[in-house]
Amino acid sequence: MLLTGAEIADEYRRGVVSIEPFDPAQIEQNSYGFRLGHRLLDCAAGADAGFDARQPITPIASRRIPADGVVLRPNRLYLGETMEVIGSNRHACELYGNLSVAALGVWVQVSAPLGHTGAVVRWTLEIRVAQAIRLHAGMRMGKVAFWSVDGAVLPYTGRYANSRTVLQSRLVREPAG
Repeated sequence: MLLTGAEIADEYRRGVVSIEPFDPAQIEQNSYGFRLGHRLLDCAAGADAGFDARQPITPIASRRIPADGVVLRPNRLYLGETMEVIGSNRHACELYGNLSVAALGVWVQVSAPLGHTGAVVRWTLEIRVAQAIRLHAGMRMGKVAFWSVDGAVLPYTGRYANSRTVLQSRLVREPAG
């Protein structure tokens, strides 16, 4: 069952949902609006030769988004972060881009939206753009929805547990098969 915005706010006040920093103005009908954080990885720096899924992406350009924003270019993969640390030990969550950003040709979190129960993290955002666009830290990028879960709740111990900044793929940690 999807939590309404009012229920997300109530669960936040009860300490069941974690959103830090929390701003009541970010509550939406059935979600909470998250913002773009300050860190950005430009994964295109090593893309000319292609990526190897069993190797870290290198070189990779990491930067803090300046006060006047950063221009993103098409045909590149960017990894950003949520400004908020978001999650719950009792609910699963899903991150989505919002229409206002998508209508500008910015796609956020298209392939990996599920946040497992117990993952309370600063989410890494996959970002692609259709045309050059300037984005700013602190701008609303998307929304997070919280879902009730049935069954035993297990703590999240995956590759991205306890992340507090943007992370590149950790697929390299999988055993070779």
